Order: sequence, then C-alpha cells, then structure tokens
Amino acid sequence: MSKKGKGPKKGGKKKSDEKYKDMDSVSEENSEENDESDEFDDIIDDIDEDWEDLSFDEMAQMAKPLIEQGLKGDELRNHPHYQKLMSLEKEITQELRGSSFYTEEIEAMIKQGMGLSQKILKAYDPLEEEIKKLNYGQNLTFQEFALTGEKLIDLWAGIKIDRSDISIKRIDKALSWAGIPKKADPEKFKYATASLIGEIIIKNHGGEWIKEDNIIDSCVKTGDKIINPFKWYEEKLIRGEKTYLYEQYKSVSSE
Repeated sequence: MSKKGKGPKKGGKKKSDEKYKDMDSVSEENSEENDESDEFDDIIDDIDEDWEDLSFDEMAQMAKPLIEQGLKGDELRNHPHYQKLMSLEKEITQELRGSSFYTEEIEAMIKQGMGLSQKILKAYDPLEEEIKKLNYGQNLTFQEFALTGEKLIDLWAGIKIDRSDISIKRIDKALSWAGIPKKADPEKFKYATASLIGEIIIKNHGGEWIKEDNIIDSCVKTGDKIINPFKWYEEKLIRGEKTYLYEQYKSVSSE
C-alpha cells in the first residue's frame, strides 16, 4: 500500500515557491544595480555634454591667467574662467548627491574632491614657473631678464616693483630681507636683478645699455655717467648694507 505524500502544512510554503522568490529577489537586485549604473552613466553623459571638450590640462590653462594676474576677492570670483571652473565642480557635486546610489562613501569622495578649482589653481606655481624661465632661459635680453627679476621679487619677497625711483629701495629691501629665491640659479638671479636696476635707471633718467660679451661687464650709459648695475648688485651682497643700492642710485641724478 502506497503512502500518500504529505501536503504542505497549513501556512507553509513550498520549496519551489522559496526558490522562485529568491530568483525574483536576485532579479530585482540586479535590476536595481542596473538602474543605478544607468543613472550614473546618465549623470556622466549630462556632464559630458557641457564639458566633453574640456580636459584637465585645459582647466589648468583656464586657471593659469587667474594666478598670473594675481586676481583676488570679487575680481577673481567674477572672472569667467573661475566661474566656469566653479560651475563644473558644483554640477558634479549636485548630481552625485541627488543620485539614488548616494552613500556615505560617495560623500567622502565628494569631500575629498571638494575645492577642485582651488586645487587646480594651486597646481600652477607662478614662482616655480618664473624660476624655470630664469634658470633655463637662453639668450635673454636685458629687458627680458628685468621682467623676470621684477616678477621674482614680487612672488618671492612679496614686494611690488613699479620701476619708479623708489623701486630701488624696494629691491634693497627684498635682497636684505628675502635674499635669493630657493631653486633660482644665483648667477642668473644676479643677471635678472641687475638688469632690472639698469632698466629702472633708463626709465627714470634716460640712457641705454652698453652690451659686452660677458654680461656682468655690461653697463648703462646715462648722460655722462657709465654705471655697472651688476657691480652694484655684487657689492650689495658683500656689504649687506640695507640701503646700498639706493645710495648708489641717488648719485645718478647728482651733479
């Protein structure tokens, strides 16, 4: 006599039902993951539509003139390049925070990446760029050396040179207080600073350069005076006198 199979207990579930439910659950999870993946792709696509032609190198190039011009405060914030960088950063952040797959891990990633535009601005070091121009520049003119010297004194010592008579005092102060910029070739820095002194003399008293094969033998002729600013620079460092350059400069206009 054959035994009748026992049916499921009241309220019980067939194993096949459990199996299919598990399969449905996996299918739903996969579907959710696919939806999240699709949503993430949509975010990237939306961003790419506006930014697909903007590489990180180009973003750095957008930041470069902001630094070179020394923009700060409202002047910086209102610059179109800065606004574009900030807009990109804000768009990415909002899209990620508004997505369905937003998690604490995503927030940590956002915070780690916050300040993208600021980081790009900091990635470009104008002082380092000017030092490279100085150290590796070939066949620079007195005018080119002078411009580099002017920028280095500003960036290294924080002292603005406007090439007025008083600028000689400022060069005195920069050399006494800050000295030669780190990583700058000392000999090349001498060329740059002395050329700047020479250009200031020419601007305020007239004259011209008398160029020699060895640059440190070159002089400025103004009126009946022949001045070697390279010697002035060397003596300034040797003597260490705070106003040595300015004392020498005052003699240019004296009778």
